[in-house]
Amino acid sequence: MLAYAENVEELIVDGAGLDDAMGPLASLEWDESILYRFPSLKTVELANLELDIIPSSTPPSAHVPINHLILTNVDLASGSFLCQMGASIVSLSICAKSAYEYDEQVRLALENCGLQALTYQVCSSGKPERSFLDADANMTFALRSLTLEGYVDSTFLADLTLRCTELEELRITGRSVAVTALEWTDFIRGYSAPASLKRLGLPGGTNMPPYAKWSVEDTNEIHTVAASQGIQLVN
Repeated sequence: MLAYAENVEELIVDGAGLDDAMGPLASLEWDESILYRFPSLKTVELANLELDIIPSSTPPSAHVPINHLILTNVDLASGSFLCQMGASIVSLSICAKSAYEYDEQVRLALENCGLQALTYQVCSSGKPERSFLDADANMTFALRSLTLEGYVDSTFLADLTLRCTELEELRITGRSVAVTALEWTDFIRGYSAPASLKRLGLPGGTNMPPYAKWSVEDTNEIHTVAASQGIQLVN
């Protein structure tokens, strides 16, 4: 029995030390009673687990708010974990093996949870069948900060501009970005970038494939255009 559970604000469950390194992931069964045991819970971090979610008996809005959800190498065996966590997740961080595992979960969180900050790292990132930003017509998201390591192309940037009208910071990393330096320059000029964008981090190269770094001339042009638009380039 955990003493003073009502005062716990951060819950971390890491299955790395609970299973054989060559064996299956440790398993965790999650249901709504966990939230009621920790009424002050603000951050939940789960890692190296197979997660089995028991369906909730009450609407998500009745749950205790969780501000920050962190998932690293978590396999969802069943259920829709992100939506069950409640309708007030402010920050979501995910490190997944593939986009296939989590794109739909991320889309549901954007549509239902008022998500403002998303960090999404996909280790194996081929082109997904559908972008996690591809939502129903006329739907926009409250997202203000997006850090993404995964597949990005011009179609994704178009979805970003259409759905993330309040986005202030965008950071794209990794070597699975199929956007050329010229396309980034046009994006920054305002041909498609959200008008709210203030900070931008770019990968420094394009995977056509293969991956190739941008030339000094291309990099300088991006910096010049960003400065003219009042957009700060960040690492």
